[in-house]
Amino acid sequence: MLLGPRFDVDFVRAPRIAPLAGWLLAAGLIAAVCAGAWCEREWRAGRELSAQLDDLNARAARDRDQAARQRPPVATGDPQVQAQALDVLAELHRPWRALFDQLEADRVRGVHLDQLTIDARFEGLQVQAEARSLADVLDFVRELPGSGPIVGVQLANHEVRAVPIGHVVSARIAARVDATAVH
Repeated sequence: MLLGPRFDVDFVRAPRIAPLAGWLLAAGLIAAVCAGAWCEREWRAGRELSAQLDDLNARAARDRDQAARQRPPVATGDPQVQAQALDVLAELHRPWRALFDQLEADRVRGVHLDQLTIDARFEGLQVQAEARSLADVLDFVRELPGSGPIVGVQLANHEVRAVPIGHVVSARIAARVDATAVH
């Protein structure tokens, strides 16, 4: 071995390319094809969803336009219609919450409200109440006016009724309502 290691060269057989590189190349091509197919499917699904959203938006716009066309026009020149509309707006702006909060405040225990009547102009009210004693009713009348819309409270009348457990004072209370109170 003077010349070094011996080389085994076969000139008849074709040289072999590394088989691992071929398999890696095939796997890479298969992965690229699969990724391309997946991306194409997602792209189509996105386009379909976009088309459906466009259709829904167009349908909603058509429905809004159709509803606007079907709505009867308001006769703005008719004074009776204007008066009715103003009455409705005035009704909405009345201090209902403040009124009920003032009536339901737990100032005097033992006084139960049976009936509440408010006149159509929201200027006065009447309350039918019951209590065990006239003193409780008078305390309620004295403490009812306060920071709410109820002002000018008066005891209109009262009567004592006998019940199986004693007696009950039934009273009718009248008051004015200040519709400009803070609500």
